Amino acid sequence: MKHKWTKEDDLKVLYIYLYGYPKSYPTAEDVANLIGVSSSSLKMRIANFRYLDGKGGLSNYADLSKKVYDEYRSIPKEKLKELAGF
Repeated sequence: MKHKWTKEDDLKVLYIYLYGYPKSYPTAEDVANLIGVSSSSLKMRIANFRYLDGKGGLSNYADLSKKVYDEYRSIPKEKLKELAGF
């Protein structure tokens, strides 16, 4: 069954893109399992945020990812971590 990405999922991925993996979930596999996707899917979503940041990546991003990026990319690290549920 296809995963329906949520805002909280994208907040987790944005956090990882900006700051790396949190100590509580130190690998792509850990976060992928938490979200309910494959590690490949997680890495593709990270690449979507890289594209939105103008640094290459994958251009076929979801509207939700763009909204999350635009709204949350500049908030403080600890606030984003809290919103992401890490």
